[in-house]
Amino acid sequence: MTAQTVPAFEINENGGWIVPDGTEIGPKTRIPDHSTLGDGCTLGYGCKFGVDCKLGYECTLGDGCTLGDWCTLGDMCTLGDGCKFGDNCTLVGCCTLGDMCKLGDECTLGHGCTLGRQCKLGDRCRLGDNCTLGDWCTLGDMCTLGHLCTLGDCCKLRDGCTLGERCKLGKCCTWLGVTVWRFMTAANIEGSLQVTVVLGSRGTIKVEAEDFVGTIDEFCAKAESEGKLIYARVVRAIAEAIKEGE
Repeated sequence: MTAQTVPAFEINENGGWIVPDGTEIGPKTRIPDHSTLGDGCTLGYGCKFGVDCKLGYECTLGDGCTLGDWCTLGDMCTLGDGCKFGDNCTLVGCCTLGDMCKLGDECTLGHGCTLGRQCKLGDRCRLGDNCTLGDWCTLGDMCTLGHLCTLGDCCKLRDGCTLGERCKLGKCCTWLGVTVWRFMTAANIEGSLQVTVVLGSRGTIKVEAEDFVGTIDEFCAKAESEGKLIYARVVRAIAEAIKEGE
C-alpha cells in the first residue's frame, strides 16, 4: 500500500483503518474499523489488531504481531516478530520488544522499556520507566517493577512480585547466594533506605539493606541490638508474607 498524503479512512480486503502519512502496512495485516495509527508506522506481514487499538507515530511491528482489544502503543514503539498482547495493554512510548514476546491482559510498560526475546508477562504487570529485561524473562501475574529496574536473561518472578526502583538482577535470578523464588524491595518512610527480602528456592530467606547481607534472623537480631524494634518486626512480617505466598 502506498502512503497517503492526506489521512483517509479505508475499508478493503485488509479491513479498515485511518491511514496517515508515511504508513506501510504489510500483506494480510488486518486492522479493524476505528483503529488509529500515527504518522510513519510500519506494520509487518500478517499482523492482527483487536478493536479500538491506537498506535502513536513511527511505531514498528514485525511480522505476525497480535494486539488484543483496546491496546495502546505510544510514539516510537518497536515490536519484534510474533509478539502477542492481551487486551488493554499499554506501552507509554519508545518501548522496544524482541521477537516472540507475550504480554497478558492489562499490562503497562513505562516510557523507554526494553524486553529481550521471548519474554512473557502475566496479566496486570506494571513496569516503570526505562526498565530492561533480558532474553527469556518471565513475570507472573500482577508483578510490579519500579523505574530503571534491570533483569538479566532467564529471570523468573512468581505472581505478585514487587521490585523498587533501580533494582538489578543478574542472569537466572541468583541473588544473595540463593536461587530466587520470590522477593520484595521496600523503603522506609523517608525513602532513604531500601531493604530487600529474598526467598530462595529451598526456603532460605536472605535480607539486603545498605551494607548488610544475611539471613532474616541475623538481620532482625542486628536491628534489635540497635534498638530498631519496629523496623525488625516490619521486615520479619515482610519475610513471612513472602513465604506464605508460595
